Amino acid sequence: MKCLEDYIAALDRVDDEIDFYLYKYYASGSPSSTRAVLTWVQTNPILFVMIILAIVLVYCLIEWRIDIRKPVPAKTSFYYPVSMAKLFMLTIGTLGFYQIFWFYRNWKYIRQRDDSAIMPFRRAVFIPIWYIPHRIVSIISMRTW
Repeated sequence: MKCLEDYIAALDRVDDEIDFYLYKYYASGSPSSTRAVLTWVQTNPILFVMIILAIVLVYCLIEWRIDIRKPVPAKTSFYYPVSMAKLFMLTIGTLGFYQIFWFYRNWKYIRQRDDSAIMPFRRAVFIPIWYIPHRIVSIISMRTW
């Protein structure tokens, strides 16, 4: 029986040393930093969400400022080039305002490319009125009969 008791005592010591939980209480009784962060998030969920949104907004504003300084793309590209992931993330992060900016850049490029008298800002703001007819005309003109 002594061997079984020693074995159980050894298992208990190993269990005390190895921790697979999110937090571990030490001998002093204070929780680890992970537990403190989890407790703070649980007690301040609105503040936590506001901090995350502020970080996303700062990132979006930085990306937006970088995009403003980019020159208009070369004549080889059809529209203003932005990756789908960036467009999606910035549209969500700015609550749709980046999409208006992106359409503005597209219309500005189309105005320069076609040497037309369109007003990019107004077309970007009223995108449902301008984009759908433009897209239909583009699809029809791309077809070869």
